[in-house]
Amino acid sequence: MMGEEPPYIDTSGGSGKLSEAYRGRLREPLNELYYQYKYVAGVDVETEAPFVAELYEHGDGPLYRYGTAVSNFWNESGSDFTGAEYWVAFPPELAQEDVTVPPVGDGPELPLGKFGHTLGRGAKQLTDDAGQSFVRLNATKDDARVAVRRVVYRDRSSTALVGVRVRTQGTATLEVARTSHDEPFTTVQLPDTGGKWRYVWFDVASSKVPNAGANLVVLRATAGRTSVDVAGLLADANGTLAPPTFGDGPSLDVVAVAGEPYTRDLGVTDPDGDFSLRLQDAPRTAKVLADGTFTWRPYAQGPSASWSSPPTTRPTPRCLCPSPSRRTGRVPWARSWTGWRSRRPTRPRAGRRSPRRGPRRWPPWTV
Repeated sequence: MMGEEPPYIDTSGGSGKLSEAYRGRLREPLNELYYQYKYVAGVDVETEAPFVAELYEHGDGPLYRYGTAVSNFWNESGSDFTGAEYWVAFPPELAQEDVTVPPVGDGPELPLGKFGHTLGRGAKQLTDDAGQSFVRLNATKDDARVAVRRVVYRDRSSTALVGVRVRTQGTATLEVARTSHDEPFTTVQLPDTGGKWRYVWFDVASSKVPNAGANLVVLRATAGRTSVDVAGLLADANGTLAPPTFGDGPSLDVVAVAGEPYTRDLGVTDPDGDFSLRLQDAPRTAKVLADGTFTWRPYAQGPSASWSSPPTTRPTPRCLCPSPSRRTGRVPWARSWTGWRSRRPTRPRAGRRSPRRGPRRWPPWTV
């Protein structure tokens, strides 16, 4: 339910597996397990059952958020799992405890300090000097993952935006998956936010993501030399985030000729018209104008470029170009992979090795 993969061995002789139904839901206060373990069975819960202790620490009060609505545990018909007389099962020792009832969340955004469960050594729960709780994902590690529970998407028959509040000091990639062992169903190119909190987003519409899961999302930071801080996830961002769109879509592969100018209108459309564009990790000769025009005169390998539109960010095109010849400076359109041979063999001088003969290999394409 929290994103961990429990060990499971199928002894039925068939193809049985653990059900994924309701995984990550945990929609109501489930502190009864903690009470029974601690006060009735006398178990050191933090040591023997750390996941139960974590859920208790991050538990809800009788009023709690589920999606965009506020639910009441003590409703007239009772909750989904207990009757209205649930309170009589409380152990009497609670009367001696200084119990603080958790308040209702500030909004529909899921704070990762509460709803995020770190997976692997590349992820850590932290709190900054301003009191902001977040999960830090080390993009240089293979296991920088965090599972976010109680995710409630909107109707996915049309656009269904999901916002993630991040902070970076460099570029990286954020992978989004149903579980820690599934392949990501989408990726988000993260720009360098300069240490400021910004929203990135992705769309889980069924036409784009046939199977996005139900109540659990696993985020993984990769392909970077920085750390990615994640503070919250907004499962229904429609109407809250109004991101710009690009005529070429979220990514684009282009072929440009070295030494020749390349210009492209990115076709930026923004609902409120308030956006700015900025290139990152781009070649020195690449520029993007305020009206969304991209210009470039390639001379060498072109790395990926991304631009941002505060307070939200969006991944952008990758650039593919042929590298110029190291000898002539021209694009090797017609030259073969084997390059050229030396003009003539030379007689080696005494005490010197013969110069290398045969083909020189200059790969004409770089990405």
